[in-house]
Amino acid sequence: MNAPLIAHFARHWWVLLVYGLIGLGFGVACFVAPAASVVALVWSFGLMALLEGALSAVALFSGPSALGKGWLALYALASLAFGALALVVASGTAAIVWQHKRALRETRASHSVGRLFASTLGSATQSGLGSAPFSSRALLERTERELRAMKLDDQPGVQARSLAMLARSYALLGDYARAESLAGEAQRTLGEEPDRDGLVAATRLAMLNIRARYADAERLARERIAELLRWSGLAAAGEAGQVRAMTPEELRRLDAMPGMELGAHSENHLLLPAHPRAIKEHEMLECRRKLETLLGREVLSFCYPYGAFDEDAVQVAERAGFAAAVTTGNQPASPLSHRLVLPRLAVHAGDDLGARLRDAFAAQAQPHHYDRSFA
Repeated sequence: MNAPLIAHFARHWWVLLVYGLIGLGFGVACFVAPAASVVALVWSFGLMALLEGALSAVALFSGPSALGKGWLALYALASLAFGALALVVASGTAAIVWQHKRALRETRASHSVGRLFASTLGSATQSGLGSAPFSSRALLERTERELRAMKLDDQPGVQARSLAMLARSYALLGDYARAESLAGEAQRTLGEEPDRDGLVAATRLAMLNIRARYADAERLARERIAELLRWSGLAAAGEAGQVRAMTPEELRRLDAMPGMELGAHSENHLLLPAHPRAIKEHEMLECRRKLETLLGREVLSFCYPYGAFDEDAVQVAERAGFAAAVTTGNQPASPLSHRLVLPRLAVHAGDDLGARLRDAFAAQAQPHHYDRSFA
């Protein structure tokens, strides 16, 4: 190394120090956050290439060049193209990394909430609605306090779903005012986040029906259906605002499809545990009667509205002669499952149904929280 260069660095030793510290910091960052570090590195290369290309373009028009105008122009274009490509790739990678981290945070938050509900109210509430009355209001209030103490502000979807589950739990205790308040809070918490499985909307509908606010419930249901139409593309196909029920012929065609079976789902979609036995019987039997008349066959399956059931509802279903009844327990059934309290797998928009079914059938059957509950 020549003497002038050594003298220069001796005078400006701090430049080497800063450069070394930056290098060490970047090296540590690569171990701590490798994906983000790679994105930052590609961004740096892209910005440097763009700057190099811009300077070369300026030099191209500022006077003669030892490299030659043609080669300089080619170098400038190549640098600009490489820089732009690097920034586009880095931006896309950054978006993927951000979405992955967000999904991980949501998963961790969901697991934390699930553990909370399992340790306090029991795992029955994790399906979206508790299956039996809770032992005490104090237990439910304790769950709410611990839930609110959790840091879920950056996970509005998880927080809203948790509030909705609490609302349904309060409804099972008969505290409908508190349940309705929590359902409204769940909707406000959701904000612009999508209600992916419809739990928040379904909870609000249940509360409105319980409070005999049928007009409000119908309006909310139509809004939700309109959202589903827009998501499915039917609204874009010219059916915006044309919310309707399936026709009798459409229902018969659906029932006749291989692998499909229409079952009863109650007359008015009420939260059955909140009503006396006479109402439960009317809801189940009247719905089945109309469906049997429509399909011209015996209807032997039933789905509890909102997945909500209690021992009385199961007994009504058994006396009504239903061969099977399903809840909203999001897991495969096991050989121990009660035929009138079967769980079912939830399928959301974007799910790979084939993969979900393969995983479900390949998994070893595990006892779930409905096993033998009403044996």
